[in-house]
Amino acid sequence: MKKNIETAQGADVYPAAQQMLIHQGKVLNDATTLEENKVVENNFVVIMLSKVMECFVLVLGLFLLS
Repeated sequence: MKKNIETAQGADVYPAAQQMLIHQGKVLNDATTLEENKVVENNFVVIMLSKVMECFVLVLGLFLLS
C-alpha cells in the first residue's frame, strides 16, 4: 500500500520509506496485509511521515558542535 501511495502522490511528497500507516490507533506492520489488519473499504487509514534522518542530522550536528 505504501508504494501505491508513493506512486499516486509522488515520492517527493510521500516517500514509502518514511510512511507509517495507522488504522484504529494501531501502527500497521509492513509484513501484514490490510485484510489481516481488518481494514475494509471506507475505513480511515492515517499516513504519517517519519523524519528519522533529520533527527539524526540534528543530533550529529549537536555532537560535532560539542
